[in-house]
Amino acid sequence: LPDSFGILQVGGNLTLLSNMLKSLPDSIGNLQVGGYLYLSHNKLESLPNSFRDLQVGGNLALSSNMLESLPDSFVNLQVGGGLYLSDNKLESLPHSFGNLQVGRS
Repeated sequence: LPDSFGILQVGGNLTLLSNMLKSLPDSIGNLQVGGYLYLSHNKLESLPNSFRDLQVGGNLALSSNMLESLPDSFVNLQVGGGLYLSDNKLESLPHSFGNLQVGRS
């Protein structure tokens, strides 16, 4: 995805399911999605630290990727719906993962 991807402001849903995305641009943190953001079924191996600034009004789906870890800053995410991380290669979660607030806008 181009770095300019982060300037998008999507009032509804954004679905990037079943592509071959291996990484996300640092500008992803500027992205604002009013509905859900589906990034499942890609080849994402990691998330940029800027991911913490992402704002998603609905569900955030990162299932079925190749994620081995989450950045410590992941707990700062703003997700209004559910968070889906199944079927990755996660061996541990950030120390402060319990502070993550999901389902609150």
